Amino acid sequence: MKKALIILSFLFIVLGGIFFYQKAIFFDGKLHVVFCNVGEGDGIFIRTPTAKNILIDGGPDDSILSCLSKNMPFWDRKIDIIFLSHPHADHLNGLISVLNRYQVMHYVTEKVENGTLLEKTEKQLLADKKLTANYFSKGDRIVISEKTQFKTLWPPKELTNSRLKSSKNDNLDINGFALGQLLIYKNFRVLFTSDLEIPAIDRIAEEAGRVTVLKVSHHGSRNGLDRTVLNFAMPKLAVISVGKNSYGHPTPKILGLLDQFGIKTLRTDRDGEIEIVSDGEKWGVR
Repeated sequence: MKKALIILSFLFIVLGGIFFYQKAIFFDGKLHVVFCNVGEGDGIFIRTPTAKNILIDGGPDDSILSCLSKNMPFWDRKIDIIFLSHPHADHLNGLISVLNRYQVMHYVTEKVENGTLLEKTEKQLLADKKLTANYFSKGDRIVISEKTQFKTLWPPKELTNSRLKSSKNDNLDINGFALGQLLIYKNFRVLFTSDLEIPAIDRIAEEAGRVTVLKVSHHGSRNGLDRTVLNFAMPKLAVISVGKNSYGHPTPKILGLLDQFGIKTLRTDRDGEIEIVSDGEKWGVR
């Protein structure tokens, strides 16, 4: 009996140590933006200074789960907000696994659909979880705290409504209706461009103005960036979420343009997971 109590006490001490150690690491009062290494797709985890867990897209498979487990304490099974930029497989697939493993409080996406089996699976899963999708368009925002907010810059509601009234069902065209969002924390700003292409990115870059970090659109495809975007945004850092692919992403054109502007560029296929930490004024990459 005495031996059992000693073992039990030891376990409590160990677990308590792990708890406080993880709490010190994960809840440091700073903003963490993690570009997960999910291959040819997008998966971005954000932990706010007020300890809210946010996920933008889920990548092409369940590798997003390893990124979440690495960047969240083991006892935390709640995602406060999921943003699905658009329902292409390289953004949606991993979210199916997340919805099955985590408690999701809010689900935000755009209105235009592509009618795939994957999208139908997502809708059924949302219904099973009693989650209602919130459809965002330009002008919508979520205020996380007094100093932290997400602003939706794309798509314009009139563009979405026009598409919904038409009979067009071009799966590839879904890219043009993806969510473009600006994360603001004090003076630190990140522009998330999903798979948007020029001229949509020109327009959201003009509205966003100068940003600290630019998520290069569509894995560095040739139509995902131009001089206009960089002149408006003037990012200190560009991040390309990309994996092994047959499309030539990121293209030499995009890499050359970033180099001409002297913008530090990181990419998940070469640099792995990319974590950016900021106190709202200073920032750094881990």
